Amino acid sequence: MRRLPANPRFRLLALAAMAGGLFVIGAICLPHSPSEIRAAVAGYGWAAPLLFGPGLGTAVGVAGATLGGLISFAIARRCGAAAFEQVAPPKLRRIEDRLSSHPLRSLLLLRVMPGMPSRG
Repeated sequence: MRRLPANPRFRLLALAAMAGGLFVIGAICLPHSPSEIRAAVAGYGWAAPLLFGPGLGTAVGVAGATLGGLISFAIARRCGAAAFEQVAPPKLRRIEDRLSSHPLRSLLLLRVMPGMPSRG
């Protein structure tokens, strides 16, 4: 398996390019309009209400979003953490250290006040 060069800027750029490429693939290949989504769901036949009904559909949606978030986090941590530490300015490192030292409090503050800077 070929390893990426040690240059942290290149590693972060490669990670961003991968994320952008996956976004473009999803934007091109997945349905977006309500009629396209209905047509895709109708293709499942009798199983469509089971997969996309309100109860199980919500559970599948939440599980899929959670799994996607965990996979994204793992990839970013694995591929970008060391590069971030080498490239990030001191102020950004201090913010990351503060968030890491109080993860639950940081998460709750971010959820309660989206878009607002948290003080603590």
